[in-house]
Amino acid sequence: MAIAQVQLRLPPDLWISRLHETHPHLHLEVVAFQAFENNSILSVVHLEGAGAGDLPGALREDPSVSSATVLFEAPREACISILTRNLPQAGAYLHSGVVAQTPFAISEGTARINFIGPKERIQSLIRAFDTMEMDPRLLSIRTTRQPAPPRPLTSHQERVVLYALRRGYYDVPRRADLKDLSRTLGLSRSGLSELLRRGERRLIEGYSETRGNGWGNKG
Repeated sequence: MAIAQVQLRLPPDLWISRLHETHPHLHLEVVAFQAFENNSILSVVHLEGAGAGDLPGALREDPSVSSATVLFEAPREACISILTRNLPQAGAYLHSGVVAQTPFAISEGTARINFIGPKERIQSLIRAFDTMEMDPRLLSIRTTRQPAPPRPLTSHQERVVLYALRRGYYDVPRRADLKDLSRTLGLSRSGLSELLRRGERRLIEGYSETRGNGWGNKG
C-alpha cells in the first residue's frame, strides 16, 4: 500500500474553476465526495469568505452542476452538497481502486490530494489524469501500512442517493417525494426514508469530523 500526494489542475469548464475566477479570495475545501458510474461526483464542499453565503443559488445555475443542496449557510460561510455531471475523471477515479483522502483544499483551480492504494494503481490513475489534461504532478509517494479509508457511502446508498438527487428530491421546492421514489425503486416509503437518512448522516458526519466539532456524536 502507498500514499501519494498529487497536484491536479481542475478542468476550466468545471464550476470550481469558474468560482475561483469570480471569487479569488474564497477558501474552498472538499470535505467528502463520492464518484458514480455515470461520470458524476457528489461532493460536500465547505466555502468560507466574503460572499460565500450568496453562492448556493449561483451554483445551481452552473452548467456543470446537476444539483446543489445547502447543508449550512451564513453570510461568510456555507456548506453545500453538489452533484457535478459529465466528468470522465470521476469514472477514472472510481475504477482505479484508489481512495482519495479528505478533506482537501482547492486554490486557484488546483488541488493537492493524497491518494491511498497500491502504488501501481496510483501511477495508473496519474497517467489517466494526464490524458485528461489535468497536468498531474506527483509531489511525494511512500509506502504505508495504513489501510485505505472507506468510501463515504455504500454502493446501495450511492445508487439511491444519486437517483433521489437526479429526480429532484433534494431540490427546493422538491420535484419528487418519497412516494414517487419508493414506487420506482420498489422500496417501502419507510425503508427508503431510512436509507436516505443513513446516507445523509454518513456524509454530514464526515463533514463534522473534518471540522473537529463532534456534531455527528450529538443526539
